[in-house]
Amino acid sequence: MSDYDLVPNDDFGDIQPYSQPNTPLAPIENESWAIPAPDFIDDHQSFSNTSPQIFGSAFPGSMQQAEQAVSQIANVFRADAAKMRLDSALVDAAITWFKTNALLPVGHVEKRHRYDLTGYSIPRSDRDAVTSFLNFMDRHGAPQRFVTTTLWWLSELFKQSQPQQQSASQDSITDAEWDYIEKRAPADQANCEAILRNHWGNQFPINLRLAKNYLATLPVEERDKLTQTVCKGGILSGNTPEVVLALYKAAIGGDRMPKNGPAIAAEIASIENLMKTNRKAYLADENLQARLRELYTLRGY
Repeated sequence: MSDYDLVPNDDFGDIQPYSQPNTPLAPIENESWAIPAPDFIDDHQSFSNTSPQIFGSAFPGSMQQAEQAVSQIANVFRADAAKMRLDSALVDAAITWFKTNALLPVGHVEKRHRYDLTGYSIPRSDRDAVTSFLNFMDRHGAPQRFVTTTLWWLSELFKQSQPQQQSASQDSITDAEWDYIEKRAPADQANCEAILRNHWGNQFPINLRLAKNYLATLPVEERDKLTQTVCKGGILSGNTPEVVLALYKAAIGGDRMPKNGPAIAAEIASIENLMKTNRKAYLADENLQARLRELYTLRGY
């Protein structure tokens, strides 16, 4: 016997012949999908009767009205983003994410972005949506300033849509409560300045100085009311971005900004003329310089 001869293995016994099943199999070539069609009318009615939510918050209206609200928010953001000189391509990406996700439920989202949100306070109910947005913008290469400015804009939007929170005067606060307020004040101030730094960019030191200088010109009673009122959570009003922004706006005459293109152009021309004819006076007036920057933003460049 050669090395290649096969030797039967008796341990396995005889091979049994294949037996056909009682029910013959259907030929493969005759197989096809057989799934009942869904009831599109009932499905649509069920969807329509569901109370819409925008990022988990109930919306008081129909789904169509909710979709319109989302589009309106996107349009307002696009207009404000242009004034803040945000990158238009990134603005488009942010709006795409917003419109796609605003009306959908958001599950748990793992952080995959590189952004630093140290000092930011984001409600637990909104963290997954924020993380999803940041992951999305990171994939599109958005810088830190873009996402923090966008988050600030959204926070301001939602604050305006909420009922005004009651504040307390110092007279109604106990000594223990006041101790707590004073202990947390430095952290609140740092958080406020971090938000403003991201909002203003490299103009932060100048704009903050203008706000503080304007505050110093106010009567003591008005100054204390603006800065020492205790807001919800124990934050002093002077440590909130809203108050600092309002002071800055007052310092540069923000409530008297021109409303149309020709008026904006005329004031810009007037200030630029001062730059040429009396540069010393222009350089000595930081409020005017800041106003000119805001006018440039209103003009679009």
